[in-house]
Amino acid sequence: ELAQFTLGIITNLLSSVIYDSVNHSKLQYFQRWKIEKRVEYTVEYATMEIVEPLLQFLTNEKVSEDKQRRLIETCVEELRPLTEQPEQLFQGSLNGQKIFEDLYTNRDLPEVVIEDGLKDVYTLLCPRIATLLCKIPAAVKDWESEAWSENFRRFDEITTQLRTLFNKVDELAALPSKEADGTLTIVRRTLAQKLGLELDITGLRADRPLHGKFDDFFVHPQITEQIKSNANKKQAKVIGETQESFELFTQKHHWAIIIGQPGAGKSTWAKWLQREALSNRWTGICVRFELRRFSNEEHLLSLHELIREPAGQHLAEDLTPNRISEWLKAKQVVFILDGFDEIRPSRRDQVYDWIVDLSSAVRNCPFILTSRPLTTDHLERLSSRWQSWTIEPFDEPRIIDYIQRWYKYTRLLLENNHHEVDAKALAEKWQQDPTISPLTSNPLLLSTLLMVHHLDGSLPSGRSQLYQRYVEGMLGLWDTRRNVSATTIQLSREQKRQIIRGFALQMFLQEQDQIDESEALELVRGLLQKINVSFSAEDVLALFRERSGLIIGPGIYSFVHKSVAEYLVADSILQGDQRDKSGRRIDRFCLFENRDDDRWNTVIFLWAGLAPTADVEEFLDECIKANKWDLAYGILADQYDNDRFSVEMRRRFFLKIINADQQLVPYHKNISWGYSHPQRKDKIRLPIITFDLRGIVFSNPLGFYSILERAVNDGILTWSDSTNAKGKIRDILWMCCISKVTSIDEWKTCLMAPCPEDDKSIDWLYWVAEFVFYNRLMLEAGVSRTKHQIKSVIELETLIQVYKDACPHICGLVPIVLMSITLKLINPIFPTKQKLNYESLDKILKLLPNSNDGKILTEWLAGTREWVNPAIDNNTDLLNAFTEKMAELVQQSLIKQDAVYENAINFVEELRKQREALE
Repeated sequence: ELAQFTLGIITNLLSSVIYDSVNHSKLQYFQRWKIEKRVEYTVEYATMEIVEPLLQFLTNEKVSEDKQRRLIETCVEELRPLTEQPEQLFQGSLNGQKIFEDLYTNRDLPEVVIEDGLKDVYTLLCPRIATLLCKIPAAVKDWESEAWSENFRRFDEITTQLRTLFNKVDELAALPSKEADGTLTIVRRTLAQKLGLELDITGLRADRPLHGKFDDFFVHPQITEQIKSNANKKQAKVIGETQESFELFTQKHHWAIIIGQPGAGKSTWAKWLQREALSNRWTGICVRFELRRFSNEEHLLSLHELIREPAGQHLAEDLTPNRISEWLKAKQVVFILDGFDEIRPSRRDQVYDWIVDLSSAVRNCPFILTSRPLTTDHLERLSSRWQSWTIEPFDEPRIIDYIQRWYKYTRLLLENNHHEVDAKALAEKWQQDPTISPLTSNPLLLSTLLMVHHLDGSLPSGRSQLYQRYVEGMLGLWDTRRNVSATTIQLSREQKRQIIRGFALQMFLQEQDQIDESEALELVRGLLQKINVSFSAEDVLALFRERSGLIIGPGIYSFVHKSVAEYLVADSILQGDQRDKSGRRIDRFCLFENRDDDRWNTVIFLWAGLAPTADVEEFLDECIKANKWDLAYGILADQYDNDRFSVEMRRRFFLKIINADQQLVPYHKNISWGYSHPQRKDKIRLPIITFDLRGIVFSNPLGFYSILERAVNDGILTWSDSTNAKGKIRDILWMCCISKVTSIDEWKTCLMAPCPEDDKSIDWLYWVAEFVFYNRLMLEAGVSRTKHQIKSVIELETLIQVYKDACPHICGLVPIVLMSITLKLINPIFPTKQKLNYESLDKILKLLPNSNDGKILTEWLAGTREWVNPAIDNNTDLLNAFTEKMAELVQQSLIKQDAVYENAINFVEELRKQREALE
């Protein structure tokens, strides 16, 4: 019968590959017999699990039994030549969909398929059987490498995943299409199957030991809207959940630029969105195109080619211009262009123009463009219709979620029966370490941290050292950890390192992120000759592919992540033993020449983490001479926590900018301090004078200000250094010194010094009081506002008195400050311990009476009637709000209604009378 015929013919196809590749001839007879029987039963059972739904699929497609038999027989016969030349399976990257596409690249589908009118069905069926041909024998081979362990888990994974994927794809046929468009449905199913095979099934290969199923590791990031400087919008939209993310970015008319740092998960998120748009949540199609292709291909695809190509050449002829136009008109296509940063700078203008033209042609369909931050202005030049978004670093809940997933699903741990880990405790421990904490919020670096921590039980200091340990471990850990010797190729650790470094560097210099098999073999062949190793390039490439976990293949080769390749390039530059095709040495001088090319940005920062301090110091000096302030101080900030630079060296670099011609420094004023103030018609901003710093993973909106602030916190700079400071650098130093009270005398001197803007001096001095007094209370309560806040013995009473002595003309601000920070202290959204808040309130109540020495500032006192406080959503009457909140706390027995309380309330009542007299 049909079921028996189908199971038999497909099992026979698989067996012809399995038994030719399995090597157990050296085993004893009974052991060999048991293995053969076990393999025979397991393979047949796993095949049956897939064949059963395949037949159901054909029945649902209303294919008669005769046609089903011819269809399956044709498919098997078409794939059978691959069993005689298994290398073709590897050329297809062990991906059933790619093997199908390669099989029919230059020829039509089988004639019997076309005659039976089953072309659409065949394009879904053949990749499924090809996937079995890739996965089942590969699982048996991996079983052999594990010394025939009693482990059937991988077969269960394969069958479960395939059945789940194919069921999801087939369910799409049952969904009612918007216009009952059968072609749209078959394209959706084809794309959904292709993506599923890529994201989940291909990941079950043995040569990607750290890769798992997509949903096992995917944690949706927070994506924040970037408010344009000329926009009237006040509040940026924040997307954190999968549902709102899907709904927003598949919304018609929505064009989005998604910016993310290296390793932030841009491509992963883009694949997730494509998969969701090809599920039963939507009725259209989603096309994701990797822009890296245009670095090497001169031909830029047309709009129609962009849709036809992923659908496959055998469906392309059905995708007529009129049909595609109807889909666009109905807004049933989502376009995702992934990785604009991977276009080499010399090619970006051309691709930019192509994107502009394409955006006009897609009409109102959703359109998404992803990129790392660029040193060129191409993204800023796009029309105002494009809305920019930033993929944010992981917050603590996401870090914990990812750690839990990693320990639950990472294959290396599963095969070693690794125990569970307390993800919350591990996350808290790492976040308390200033050198590790910044790394935990980047998905790529977090997974690297977890692997190194698992292997070593501890972590190195710094991102570059982390990559270094990761690469060294992966070059030798995989076989060692599994206690197998899966290859006869014996290369030393140093030989492996030289080869993989050279591989990464040559791809980088050629501006390629992936290369095909023939190019990879030629590259490895040249590297082997260079180090006088006689092994074949094929064997060595297979060794790296199957055992290191650093590169992905076969067929098309790339590194497991772009940042891994960039680390290896940085290591090559450090060694200085490589040359390009012209014979030029690739060293730090070459690095400096390419400092403005964003392709080299990550390499620069990774090199700075590896290189001797003297070399980095010289590099920074050269950057400053060239007025590359953002790069020089970006590197200084990046390496700050690693203690790479001595105090003397740090001070020298800070004095360089203090003494520099300030017109050469690119300051900007796009951010400002938040502080309480009276409601005004014209909003007054207190700008934070700063400039952006280059970085590798994380950006700080405070830019240069943040690193100068740390220098002041650490005592590297003091207000006395302002003697030679002029212009904007003097104002930045004033802000840093006056907001950190380390010495009463110095703070008083700062208070008496001119503010950054004379016409806003009262606003500046109010900000100082609110900022300093609030932080003083937080320190006394045991809650530090920032990890760099310096504790001292200076009491709040002393600070208030010094403030009034230095600035007697603004004594009237003091009670207003105390009442305003009171509202902030008791607001539950602020990270303070409630019990300790009330102790702080007792101090404020004691200090409040006559805190203004009887003086008032009429404009500010009158302004308390409509007061703007960041801790309160709506403007409020400050005096009324203060007395009402105090009364509530008394009623709740949280503060006492004693003489101190009564004196404070009476004082506020006196202020209220004075305010009424002003009206």
